[in-house]
Amino acid sequence: MFDLETYISSYVGAGKVQRLLFIAEHSAQHRSAALHLAVQELQASTNTATYCDVFDRRFTDACAQAGLVRDAQWIEQVDKRAQHTYERLEHDLTGYKTNLVKEQIRMGHNDL
Repeated sequence: MFDLETYISSYVGAGKVQRLLFIAEHSAQHRSAALHLAVQELQASTNTATYCDVFDRRFTDACAQAGLVRDAQWIEQVDKRAQHTYERLEHDLTGYKTNLVKEQIRMGHNDL
């Protein structure tokens, strides 16, 4: 007897999700349980692209049969957070570049 939860416990992160999706794709017997675990794992991450891929392309019928529903609100929230983080990091990088140029000018003046 194959115990999915025991088997998958040795994996973490993206590797865990990919292994669960592989099992769902190749084992009709474990498809529903593997999809449930994969969706739970994806919702604990920020990987909305794979989440959408599971529902929209790879396992559309299997998700419907397993009673899984695509959570559009979660996708929107995670994407907004990711965009906000990206903009903040981009702003910080621009500031760091500006400060680096100023530091180089200051060092040049000191060298003179």
